[in-house]
Amino acid sequence: MDPDFDTVVLSPHLDDAALSCADHLMQWRRAGERIVVVTVFSSFRSERPSPHLSTVLSALGLGSVDEYERLRNTEDAEAMTLLGVDRRLLGFVDAGCRAQRGEPLYPEIADLLSGRPSESDTGLDRKLRASIADLTRRARVIAPLGVGNHVDHVLVRDAARATVAPERLRYYVDFPYARNPLRWSRMTLRMALHGPRSFKAISRHKRKVIATYATQTGFLFRSCPRYPEILIGSRH
Repeated sequence: MDPDFDTVVLSPHLDDAALSCADHLMQWRRAGERIVVVTVFSSFRSERPSPHLSTVLSALGLGSVDEYERLRNTEDAEAMTLLGVDRRLLGFVDAGCRAQRGEPLYPEIADLLSGRPSESDTGLDRKLRASIADLTRRARVIAPLGVGNHVDHVLVRDAARATVAPERLRYYVDFPYARNPLRWSRMTLRMALHGPRSFKAISRHKRKVIATYATQTGFLFRSCPRYPEILIGSRH
């Protein structure tokens, strides 16, 4: 990773950083910081996607996960351009595509949002820690808090906690999951209440950024997004 980056933002998927902390990114960029958004689970390679992902593909009228991956990457590249930040992909496989012996590890949405990574992801956890340690040696790191208990968010958060010095680590509250009080665990609530917090009302430009994720917005929002951003561990 380029040592000149001031801030590394860990995004589990190709939209999480924009959904959860775009206005903070724009503030830091205006202040002259060099920022890179690192998407961890950016690949959808799979011989057999989960039933949940298959439903998503069908709803979008797509015939393959390859086509879905190309669209997701195009959307994310446009969003990062609008934010004015750099973009890196780690290429780990999305949970909806991970399988063992031909069987999906997380077949349904309830499995994805269980907060309990499969035992088959143990080796993945070690690889994540090594990758994150390598790319975040000196920069400030912004990781997902894990609200919503999506297994990929939990894996990224825990890998960051295990490898990044506490004084360099901050968290963003995961939206849109955080809009539902039932999606908060005791752990994420306790972490959110500890230390300083930074809030930002959603800006018009952020709404434009979010709109680039056309494959996702129909599933995530029933109306124009109105939620605030919350950054944990920093007042800025």
